[in-house]
Amino acid sequence: MGLWTAEEIATATTGTLRGAGETVVDGISIDTRTLNPNDLFIALRGPNHDAHDFAASAADAGASVLLVDRQLDVDVAQVVAADTGAAMEALGMARRAEIKGFVLGITGSVGKTGTKELAAAGFARLGRTHATKGNLNNHFGVPLTLARMPRDTEFAVIEMGMSAPGEIRTLTRQVQPDAALITWISAAHSAFFDNIEQIAEAKAEIFEGLAPGSVAAVPADNPHFDLLASRSGGAQVRSFGTSESADFSAVFIGLEGTKSHFKVDGLPLELALPGEQWGGSAAALLAALPEGLDRQAFLDGMGSVEPLKGRGKMSSMPSNDGGNATLIDESYNASPAAVEAALRFLQAVPTTQGRRIAVLGDMLELDHPEEEHAAIGGLIAQSSIDLVHVSGAFGEHVLKAVNHHQRGVRAADPVSLHTKLAHSVLDGDIWLIKGSLGSKIHMIVEKLVP
Repeated sequence: MGLWTAEEIATATTGTLRGAGETVVDGISIDTRTLNPNDLFIALRGPNHDAHDFAASAADAGASVLLVDRQLDVDVAQVVAADTGAAMEALGMARRAEIKGFVLGITGSVGKTGTKELAAAGFARLGRTHATKGNLNNHFGVPLTLARMPRDTEFAVIEMGMSAPGEIRTLTRQVQPDAALITWISAAHSAFFDNIEQIAEAKAEIFEGLAPGSVAAVPADNPHFDLLASRSGGAQVRSFGTSESADFSAVFIGLEGTKSHFKVDGLPLELALPGEQWGGSAAALLAALPEGLDRQAFLDGMGSVEPLKGRGKMSSMPSNDGGNATLIDESYNASPAAVEAALRFLQAVPTTQGRRIAVLGDMLELDHPEEEHAAIGGLIAQSSIDLVHVSGAFGEHVLKAVNHHQRGVRAADPVSLHTKLAHSVLDGDIWLIKGSLGSKIHMIVEKLVP
């Protein structure tokens, strides 16, 4: 019977139906560039654009229903609501109320998207699964994800992000998760907060969407464990991490090529994602898992997750001496905790002859960027990393803190840095590219990998 009918959309949004109520939509779009035939097109208003201007184009592209705030002169069924943003939220909450399956909510300073991908792959082994696509984790993405949820969903994984207090609270009340987990708390978007404790408080808002008796999964190894656990309300707190004291613990066995091997709560796990940090994600998901499910099948399902572009994908690149080097693409985003994890992985990757080289762009949206970048340099000074190159406004603070023999080159921007580095790739090298998306460090990846 499709995802929604026009009449159901009108009922859920308390809108006025103009057109045939039995008209069916198979998907939902807020962007005509990605719209498919038989989609519902939601015309959202933003500070710079009004999607009502593109409603006719949506109809021409095959949209079967429009959700608008005024009736338009377009020959397609329309649901008219006072506020299309609020109507999209109402649509998502109406579908959430229908779902009888298990809904998991995920947030955290780092690791949200990777943990979400692992959860979705694990649940897919057990039943019909719906999950957040990409990074649709904000005030538009979460209600859109809920509204797109098929009626027969047995497992749902909803990622929630934030950059200010109160945002997770709004999202989790829409999601109403059966279990919620916080991957980690560290300095991320700290420019919008006075201290990390405020970040922890904001992330802990996810537990406000839980019903009493639900599960709150909290990182045992995090300094803010007690604060997070105290905000769980009536939920059952389950801890996870790498320490034996955690309710659900992960032990990193080692790397085999690009495969990571773990024991998670005593069960074997092989991941195509390289890096010991993924064990914590797996332990977190076992902590959040409902009782009675096949845990080994869930873990086995995670093995199908491949590294995403910008999030740990490893590629071969030609060296300038006729051989090949390895590039680790971590260019999507960066926080101090994420950079530290990436540097640990760079040191763990086996190499017989090559150098370990870190190419770092700025970490953005930090409250004390000079100190945070200097701290990364201090970590590198104590590591086996051979060379560090930097670009951006804060790279000099990294270079000042590393050992003299580790200091590479610095440039104001990634293109200039690539020009300086283009002929320095040697056979057997392992290069890590890491920085915030806004640093544009991904441009170096695009130039180095054919």
